[in-house]
Amino acid sequence: LPLPVPPRNPTPPPPTPPSTNRPQPEVAAAYNRTHGGPGKSTMTMSHYIYNTSFVQSPNFGYAAAMSILILIMVAILAILQMKVGDER
Repeated sequence: LPLPVPPRNPTPPPPTPPSTNRPQPEVAAAYNRTHGGPGKSTMTMSHYIYNTSFVQSPNFGYAAAMSILILIMVAILAILQMKVGDER
């Protein structure tokens, strides 16, 4: 007894993640305009973390701690927004 085989449709390729080897737009814009500003006053947090871990004397532990702090702050803000924006 022959079994019917469904036609095979071509599957789309999986989405590719955004590139991480190029600077992010907000970092590039702020740095290109002011080069950190007077006294590094306009340096973004991500640019400061990059400088701390790679440009200045490498302090990977401090840069990792700052990254975790940013992660915690973003998580708290996301949870607050989900609580406030809940329409139940």
